[in-house]
Amino acid sequence: MPAAHDVDMGRSKLIVAIALIVIAVLAAYREFRARRYTEALLNEWLSRNCAIGERGALERELQRYGSRLEPRLEQAFVNGPPADLRTQWLRIEQREQKEVVAAIDAGRTHGLSADAIAKLRIRSLVAPSDAVLNDRVEAYRSAALAGLGVIGDARAREFLRKVQSDPDQRGYSDAAEHSLGRAAPRK
Repeated sequence: MPAAHDVDMGRSKLIVAIALIVIAVLAAYREFRARRYTEALLNEWLSRNCAIGERGALERELQRYGSRLEPRLEQAFVNGPPADLRTQWLRIEQREQKEVVAAIDAGRTHGLSADAIAKLRIRSLVAPSDAVLNDRVEAYRSAALAGLGVIGDARAREFLRKVQSDPDQRGYSDAAEHSLGRAAPRK
């Protein structure tokens, strides 16, 4: 028969093992929730089209989770929006074109000239243009730069400087400069 001391040691080891497992599970759950939250935060930031300073609470959260979001914002700028998002944008544009035609057909022209109505009808016959998609891609990539400006740490500032000075990114140098101006060194 085991001594009482051995039984107590066995119980103690079991309790410690259970406690370690509970701590590990809680840490994994916390990490899972933080990843989901930062993913939602990133998507919300990239889907909005507001200037820096117009999204106070969102900006504070961006700063709070900056170390998690920074690599994703850099990726968002470099790669642009994912293909499924581009497809979604095209579908939205197609739906909006159909809604415009339906409104015109229903007589809701809101004082538009006959010429303007004719242009809207012609536009609705054509697939959404590359210009519409390019505008959204540009807004997405610019939002990524603005997000880095909000985070504003050394890594973000370095990335913004690279974009600003890269001749291949001329279309984004102003956005990078503006974001860099926002990205004052943090203490």
